[in-house]
Amino acid sequence: MSTFVGWARFIVPTRNLKNYNYNVNNTYQLQPQIQQPQTQTIKHLFPHASNGNIVPINIRLAQPADIPFLAWVLYTAAQSHLAHCPWSIIFNETEARTRTLLEHITQNPSLPWSDVSNFWIADADGKPAAAMCGFAPTTETPTDPVITELSIAKQVFHYSNEQLADIQKRIIIATFGFPDDIPNTWAIENVAVLPEYQGKGLIDLLFKHVLEEGRQKGFKQVQILSLIGNEQGQRSFERNGFAVITQKVHPEFENLFGTPGAKLLVQDL
Repeated sequence: MSTFVGWARFIVPTRNLKNYNYNVNNTYQLQPQIQQPQTQTIKHLFPHASNGNIVPINIRLAQPADIPFLAWVLYTAAQSHLAHCPWSIIFNETEARTRTLLEHITQNPSLPWSDVSNFWIADADGKPAAAMCGFAPTTETPTDPVITELSIAKQVFHYSNEQLADIQKRIIIATFGFPDDIPNTWAIENVAVLPEYQGKGLIDLLFKHVLEEGRQKGFKQVQILSLIGNEQGQRSFERNGFAVITQKVHPEFENLFGTPGAKLLVQDL
């Protein structure tokens, strides 16, 4: 199961993109590989039955060693039920190059919806099998998120200004398909599970931890986005207490990405 929420933050916070300045020179410097932390947070060990066997499910916070897996999560969550991943469409890149870009994006703390430190991971059979990002949305960032992510992309792939201008046009279209955020609401994004572990309850376990984290931080509501047509993801969200409150559609969004738009689901904490 995956849910299309992976690149909503990339485009939603930025308005008036028709006048957007895509000069991203010297905005972002790629960082060396983050050092492994001294300790790892383990929430608990959860037994899970799978084909008659007991599989230990370890729920924990992500760490730098998980970055390649998280790039897969961002890519898979964005693709949702679509034929092509929107990240690849926006940047006009192959899956391999897109996932390289996403590895760098996960290492930038100014992008909380994709930062490695905000992910919970479910380990199964000793390996990462599912992940979910929980974070507090903020409109007060030092740098516009679009500038940050375009800067990362330019540093990784050495895009020309002409290429960045083309990317900008697709970003403008992408803004047409997302409902606005609810202020002061805990947010969940970038949810995905490996195919061989789908239907095993890993996402439900992750929801328990990420929702509790929002409660502990004092939030009264939580929101999640899902592409229209992602019926499997929506059923999972509704099973975990969410309900659709609005949606947004646009024909240009559908022409570019293959879906009319996205739904906003909310629940009280």
